[in-house]
Amino acid sequence: MNNADANKAIIRTLFDEWVNKKNLTAVDRMVTADYVDHEGGRVGNSENTKTFLRALYASFPDICVTIEDMLSEGDKVVVRNTWRGTDKGGFGGKASTGKVVAVEGIVIWRIIVIWRIEGDEVAERWAVIDYAGLTRQLSSAPTQGK
Repeated sequence: MNNADANKAIIRTLFDEWVNKKNLTAVDRMVTADYVDHEGGRVGNSENTKTFLRALYASFPDICVTIEDMLSEGDKVVVRNTWRGTDKGGFGGKASTGKVVAVEGIVIWRIIVIWRIEGDEVAERWAVIDYAGLTRQLSSAPTQGK
């Protein structure tokens, strides 16, 4: 497996563990001690990531992510993905709608090579998530016939 394929495999595992399997212990296992998350102008760390994921799991208990496209170059992997779930917990402090939503995002991950048994780790994340689309889906009237 070449470096690009290895890096893609790391990110596939990350999405599967963090989102689809809801495995928060994988966050600490898969990121560097000085991991930085740059999303929407905010800067966070692994604890911020776990706090966000906990809120996401509570709001969308059936949340899952699909990787639509993935590119790897050097130490970075770019992913276009779609998150799907049913609003059961009132995302963002709003009343639960019971609506099924699909939210698209594009994420860039930077991976560093760690020469140890556990493997490589993610050092940084940059993300653009369609939160405006999520808000529209949660506030719109139900679709006729569904």
